[in-house]
Amino acid sequence: MDRLDLKGMDQEQLCELLHELCNGHDWFFTMSDDSSAYHAGLANADKINHVRGVLNYMGFGTTADTIIGDYKPPVRVAH
Repeated sequence: MDRLDLKGMDQEQLCELLHELCNGHDWFFTMSDDSSAYHAGLANADKINHVRGVLNYMGFGTTADTIIGDYKPPVRVAH
């Protein structure tokens, strides 16, 4: 994973970064037959989770979860 330089970033900047990461994320990377697409999706998921963890540590975990939830596709349950 490329290191994210989050030093000096406040809550607003971290939330903006989280929006950018989520907007460009392939939410279905785990179903890819393409190894490079899978690994790129996994690396981006790690970045999303890292920023989420930092926001959670700062007391903004609910905000991070809301941002991610706005981008993450709904789970479909087979009947």
